Amino acid sequence: MVASGPVLRQRQVHLDFHTPGNIPDIGVDFDPEVFAETVRGAHIGSMTVFSRCHHGYCYHPTDVGTMHPGLSFDLMGAQIAALHGVGILAPIYITVGWDELMADTHPEWLQIDSEERICRIRPGDLTSWRLLDLASPYLDYVYDQTAEVLERYGPVDGIFFDILLQAPDGNHSVWRRRRMAAEGIDPDDAPAVADLATRIEREAMARLAGLVRERNPEATLFFNSRLRADRDPELGSRAELGWYSHIEIESLSTGGWGYNHFPLVSSFFQTFDLPVLGMTGIFHTH
Repeated sequence: MVASGPVLRQRQVHLDFHTPGNIPDIGVDFDPEVFAETVRGAHIGSMTVFSRCHHGYCYHPTDVGTMHPGLSFDLMGAQIAALHGVGILAPIYITVGWDELMADTHPEWLQIDSEERICRIRPGDLTSWRLLDLASPYLDYVYDQTAEVLERYGPVDGIFFDILLQAPDGNHSVWRRRRMAAEGIDPDDAPAVADLATRIEREAMARLAGLVRERNPEATLFFNSRLRADRDPELGSRAELGWYSHIEIESLSTGGWGYNHFPLVSSFFQTFDLPVLGMTGIFHTH
């Protein structure tokens, strides 16, 4: 593999931090010195910290989003300062496809399927994450919240955008119907509708990547949930490489991926001209 992207740290931790709004006293016992020394003692060179999670809350003061109601201080800022103080990188996590707070406050931004149901990551499971429509003004919200983070915490080490995906049968919102009408697309023309869905995803990637690179060209940049080995290169990940600084393979063996996933996927993506980072872990309830 000839890697043309950034030099990644050898050992990195993704600090998953999806916290419902009814959890009190978030980070109340946070000690930046203990935190930094614990991370450094584990020989970690980079730790991804959270700006906004799937529940829709931010872990720092914000004029665009909503800070977690159980948080009373700038947790993300304190984490970044502590990590930087001992020479550890701190890329920033921002969710895209799932945001339960926005789904509640702006239901008009949700993806809608052909049965006029809200699109979920597990169709029919009313407890599963709802998908926000990237053709709606929700993308403006993601853009503005990202811009705020880049301004307040820049120059950032990197941005990790998560769940940059849409439901396959999710083209029946008012936003997508308006788009199809404007482009003269027949809603019953399945190939044309599928092409529009891909373009909407990639337009979101291009817009967000442009923002990050304009503010900090040296920042690492990755869009999660899009790595796929498609027989048609134009439909797979190769056509999207220009928006990545590196490839980050999330492969949680107990979370639905399985133990065969990482060896296969990592072998394939090492053929790309970008450095590769593996991310694994355990979901304790799977």
